[in-house]
This record gives sequence, C-alpha cells and structure tokens, in this order.
Amino acid sequence: MSHDLQPEAPRAPIAEDCYCPRCDYNLRGLTSDRCPECGWQIDFVRPGAVLIAWERRREQGALKAFTRTALEAIRRPRFFARAAHAPVSYRHAQWFRWICVALAYGSVLAGAGLVHYMSPDLIPNAAQETDWWFVVLVGLCAGLALSAFSGAPTYLFHPRKAPLERQNRAVALAYYANAPLALSPLLAALAWLATLVVQPDNFSGKFLIVGFLIVLPALAILALCWRCWIVLAAHVLRGVRRPLAVALAAPLLWGLTTAVTLVLLPAVAYFLAIVYYSLLPVPLR
Repeated sequence: MSHDLQPEAPRAPIAEDCYCPRCDYNLRGLTSDRCPECGWQIDFVRPGAVLIAWERRREQGALKAFTRTALEAIRRPRFFARAAHAPVSYRHAQWFRWICVALAYGSVLAGAGLVHYMSPDLIPNAAQETDWWFVVLVGLCAGLALSAFSGAPTYLFHPRKAPLERQNRAVALAYYANAPLALSPLLAALAWLATLVVQPDNFSGKFLIVGFLIVLPALAILALCWRCWIVLAAHVLRGVRRPLAVALAAPLLWGLTTAVTLVLLPAVAYFLAIVYYSLLPVPLR
C-alpha cells in the first residue's frame, strides 16, 4: 500500500545572526532544520521553544529539572548558550540563581561547623575577643558576599549595541551560570567525610585538612563559574572584546564585592560598635 507523503512546510528563514553550537557556523537565513556545515539538527530556533529544563519544571519535577539544568550549564555551557535564541524567563533564572546561592551558603555554614569540629575553641575564642553578634554578622556577610558574587558579573552582559531582547536573554543566562554553586553541598559532605576518616592530632595537620577540603573546592567552583560566564559571553554576545572583558572584569568584581562584604562591612560595624560602647556611661563602683 502506498501513501502520499506530504512535503514539510518550508521554515521561515532565520532573521538574525545565529551560530551552530557544534561548528560555530552562522545560520542566518537558514530555512532547513540542520546545519549545512556539520549536519547538526537545529532545534532551538523555532517559535515557542523552551530549551532550559528549569523552565519546564512543572512537567519534569523541580528536582529533576534543577539537576538537569545545572549539569548542562556546567558540562556543556556552549550548548546551553543556544537558549539565547529562544525565550528565557528572567524570573525563573533568578529563582535558579537564589537556589544555587542558598545551597552554597548552607555549605559555608557546614564548613564553619567543620572548623568548629576540628578546633572547638577557635570560634568561641573569636566570640570572646569581639562578641557573638559580630560572629553572626560575619556569617550574614558571607551570605551577602555570595549574593554579590552571583549577581555582579551579570552587569557585563549589557552590550549597548545588542538589541534589548538579546540583552535581557543574556542577563538571564548569566544567572544560570551560577550552576557550579550547586556542587557546594557535595563538596562539603566529602570534606566532612574525609575529616571523620582522617583525624590529625596536631593543629598544623588540621589546618592543612581545612585548607585542602574547603579552600581548594571553593576555588574549583569559582573557576567553573568563571568558565561558564566566559563561554556564555563568547556564544551569546559574540565578538572578541566581550568575552575578554568578562574574563578580566569578573575576577575584579568578585574581589571588590568580597572586600566590601567580608572586610569593609564587618570592619565598619565593629568600629561603630566600639564608638557606641565608648560613649556609654561607666557604672560607678
């Protein structure tokens, strides 16, 4: 039995510069669904396409959608960048960012617990030298530092020459570049497990363990975030200067925000507290 095959309706040509995520070929004007250079299926330039799993979490489930989005942004940021050619929800991107920040902040608190476990007198001694309110303030400043860390580089995704819609999508995708922060609980759990297995008796041994199990994973997460932002800038904003600007300016912004939130703000609060207590009347004996 023969059947008449209906030819597929021709697709409208792609009206803007759009690049293949595999070979980087410019697909502008393409009417086919495959890249003419490498044959990769072009499934992301179509009306109503939603390419980010987190924005389809009602269909897939929040945990599964978050995990898939985070892994794709970490492992394949170049392919993740193709979402710049489809609608991207700014509100959903912000939600994803804040969840990553919350996971990282919880890991910071777990790291503080690890430090207290390895050296029980360290935090109480610090509280005696200052006061418990100052210890709590430093903990809150750590959360503020993570918030600034996750948001500051997005200001680099506003090229004036790009259309406003492209800028908005670029900023939303930049929030998804915080996906490596979601690895923080795993690294914190591994640090706790290693500390429970290896228990050094001297302080120097404890210091080395804290350094390797907390500082180095934190630097690895920082490097992954930096890589995600650079790759997204290269494939979303196009041009040589923009990725270079992101690569150079992002560490500067991180250093500035860290200095303000973790050094300057606690120092100012401590100075104001000293002034306040110095103005209080001294009780007569």
